[in-house]
Amino acid sequence: MHEAKPETDAQGVDGESLDATEIQHQRLAEYNALRSEIIHRMGVRQRTVAFSVVVLGAVLTFHAPPETVLVYPILGFFLALGWAHNDFRIGKIGKYIETEIERWLPGLGWETHFADITKREMPLRYILRATVFSAGGIIVGTQVLALVIPFVRRTAQAPSTWWLPVDVVFILMSVAVLNWRKTVYWGQEKADLGSAPPMTSGAPLDPCAGATPDKQP
Repeated sequence: MHEAKPETDAQGVDGESLDATEIQHQRLAEYNALRSEIIHRMGVRQRTVAFSVVVLGAVLTFHAPPETVLVYPILGFFLALGWAHNDFRIGKIGKYIETEIERWLPGLGWETHFADITKREMPLRYILRATVFSAGGIIVGTQVLALVIPFVRRTAQAPSTWWLPVDVVFILMSVAVLNWRKTVYWGQEKADLGSAPPMTSGAPLDPCAGATPDKQP
């Protein structure tokens, strides 16, 4: 249960007091901006996965030397890191929308609904996140292919074996960062559930507008 912070008045950038309607408009504008950022970051995630396939495909198509192919697992780690960064930010933005915006805007409730599902199905949902399995299967899969192909393909010059432990380390690091959001949020949700105060009747007062938010259907 969120506690409202006492606040006597809300002011705009020019120092003038804002009424409840203006505050709601500002919240709605912030909500729209944050939802747009979520959509943008989801697109970046998808392009990162597609780029990983394109890069490895180009390297193999042009018959690059084995050492060049073995560099890909290192590149794949940084692609996984970029994917995980956007995934983590999407989760943070969604949490902010749930806790700071939706409860004061009647009719908006997706993030709140999604959080309720998460709390009911937390262990299964976080262990079996389809988004991570999809992206991880492609990124890590291409890394493994780039590691195996040079050693099984017959070439005039055999690759150096010192690449093997290096690439394995980067592949394992990729698996870890792809599960970054899952690990952080699972621990956070368990902590929140353990420290959540008992539910009380009534909704918290809006610290800005001084009115109770409408209940979500």
